[in-house]
Amino acid sequence: MTVAFYTLGCKLNQSETESIAASFQHNGFSVVGHSQLADIYIINTCTVTSKSDQKARRIVRLLDTAHPNAMIILTGCYAEVEQEKLRELFETKSFIAVIPQSRKSLLMELPQQVAGHADFSQLSRLEKYNLFQQIKKNLQQGNVFALNNSDYLFHSRAFLKIQDGCDGRCAYCRVPLARGKARSLEDTAIVERVQLLQQQGFREIVLTGVNITAYQHADVDFIGLLRKLLAVTRGVRYRVSSLEPEKITSRLAEVLSHERICPHFHIPVQSGSDSILQRMRRRYTVERLVEGTKLLRSIKPDAFFAADVIVGFPGETDEDFKATRKLLSQLEFSKLHVFPFSSRPGTDAVNLGGHIPEKTVTDRVKDLVQWSEKRKDEYLNQFAGRTTEVILEKEVNKKLWVGTSGESIRCRVDNIPGTAARKRALIKATISGVKEPCNGVFLSEG
Repeated sequence: MTVAFYTLGCKLNQSETESIAASFQHNGFSVVGHSQLADIYIINTCTVTSKSDQKARRIVRLLDTAHPNAMIILTGCYAEVEQEKLRELFETKSFIAVIPQSRKSLLMELPQQVAGHADFSQLSRLEKYNLFQQIKKNLQQGNVFALNNSDYLFHSRAFLKIQDGCDGRCAYCRVPLARGKARSLEDTAIVERVQLLQQQGFREIVLTGVNITAYQHADVDFIGLLRKLLAVTRGVRYRVSSLEPEKITSRLAEVLSHERICPHFHIPVQSGSDSILQRMRRRYTVERLVEGTKLLRSIKPDAFFAADVIVGFPGETDEDFKATRKLLSQLEFSKLHVFPFSSRPGTDAVNLGGHIPEKTVTDRVKDLVQWSEKRKDEYLNQFAGRTTEVILEKEVNKKLWVGTSGESIRCRVDNIPGTAARKRALIKATISGVKEPCNGVFLSEG
């Protein structure tokens, strides 16, 4: 039997897809691409923007038309906040199962149940749907941290979920509605999972969550957790996902300065205007954002700095946008993730006045995207002739591999000896060409 996945959204969603896919594979399923013929298709959705909602509906309709006998399951954040609408749209008409984010972990148990039905592939979609409804009654409601695993089908770097949910109430954000309150995995469980991943041969572990800086279990906070992980492992590097500006302190910077923390930081800036940050209900000022970013740059001067920016938030004036652009230039971000404001149902921003004309938003987005592309080229240029550490991910030929550096730069590394030419290997390479993917020459094993 075969299963395929289509994932929208953040690294956390990608991590959860990996866990579900691994469960299917361990129970005898072949995991194929979503463009291939499969018995089951699982769409893991995001609801951060209206575009992500549209993409989810589009892929469901495409799969529904192309594979009328396949079981299709819609899950994730969009399936949580709009479950009744989606059930009316797809489940009652096309027998497409809708599993909300809060019950996503039960999909970990599904493959074992389905694997016992030898004739599953021959069933019609209605028969598969009815079977799933029967199976679902016997499935346990797992916890959100059941969606972690020790092997990965789609990535050479391990994604470890340490936190979920958010207690913040940013005016534009729908994530708390989809994922609930902040909660953290026990630090002892995280240590065990990290040690298992190291035994499996992973040399990079990406720590993921909705807000990892909010990690807190008993008396262990995010800083304490990082110290524990660095103490119990050797030869493994860690990559942190988004760091909330108000949480960037000298204590955090001290532990992030460790050589095994990747020189790659992602900061959700959102705006460079204090008035807009206040309307967004962000928990920091521009001054605090500048202090935090400069603090990180002081510990890793050559790190790759990425930023999220929302353009066209209600009330954003030309002066507000100029302030954002000025701040991004001042802090020398290496890349921007630019999002035009998307009014999301259930958020307070829906009721804010001062909506920005679409053309103005489009022009501002284009301006920042162009700036980002130029800035990334400038960042890459400084690596010519320098050495960096790369995780090997995909073989091009026996001596040429593609991988990712600690700075999150895609690299093509040549002249790799047979002893080091393997997936997940950590190697050192000298950068010879700076057009991404950068060209590099093998130097030594890391």
